[in-house]
Amino acid sequence: MRNLFCVALLATMILGIFSCAKDDPAEGINIEETFASRATVEGTVYLNINESPTNFIEFVPEGTILSFTIPNIAFGIANATGNYVAYATVGNNGRYSVELPTRNDGGDINVTINGNPFTLDVTNGSRIETKLFELPLPLNTQSIISGFTYQKNLTYTQSGDNLMVTETWEKGNFRARFVYNNPAETPIPSGTTVKITIKADQFVPKRVNDYVSTATIGSDGVLTFSLDAPTPQMRPGGLDVTLQSAVILNVTNGDQTIKYLFNLNKTYQIYGGADVDKGTISYAIGDPV
Repeated sequence: MRNLFCVALLATMILGIFSCAKDDPAEGINIEETFASRATVEGTVYLNINESPTNFIEFVPEGTILSFTIPNIAFGIANATGNYVAYATVGNNGRYSVELPTRNDGGDINVTINGNPFTLDVTNGSRIETKLFELPLPLNTQSIISGFTYQKNLTYTQSGDNLMVTETWEKGNFRARFVYNNPAETPIPSGTTVKITIKADQFVPKRVNDYVSTATIGSDGVLTFSLDAPTPQMRPGGLDVTLQSAVILNVTNGDQTIKYLFNLNKTYQIYGGADVDKGTISYAIGDPV
């Protein structure tokens, strides 16, 4: 029987998936204060390991973060813009629970559910491979009405694959130091995960799917990774690599400590046979969580 174990469990979120807002700036309305009625969504989050003909079901790592997004216009606010976003952290045995605001008139609201990706080391016989797991598309939705509790189970599946370069590319190296303001410049914590995406149309021949991988920030906020890439002579523009990450961190404001969501969503160029050092890069601060 195949063994499954995990290392470096990751509890970060991806900016391309999440945005955080609790009010509608166009209307000056605070959603949580204006819509005091609540519904609860809860359930179990599973992990589907499908390396063999027999699927293995486990719970996702404790600390995995889920997002619950509601368009502000769904609350019945005329000309509303933006989204309301709430978060839940998966606990023991894959369980989560979140309270969400609902319409005051008793109407239903559709909630879109997403989650942060993470990597696991999967052992199959004598082979060990690091795999990326995400909630698959299309994203999960749940219709909610005030006063009800809804059971919504979710399942993570494997994502991405090997680079499988078809041109003669060379190894390129990337380095950057990532920080946030607290209020002084502070390194992003060691162990924070960054999602790496290369679009399918950058490969020759064009791939069916984007290449997706992850890298982990080390000490002092430094991230390093290597990828095969075209040399400057082969492709002057290099290989576009998008880095996405998000993490909830404490920020000290006077005698208060407040949790904020910090985001990263940037694209850089990597060249085969070259070292790219982007210096110090700041995560963007979002709303309090």
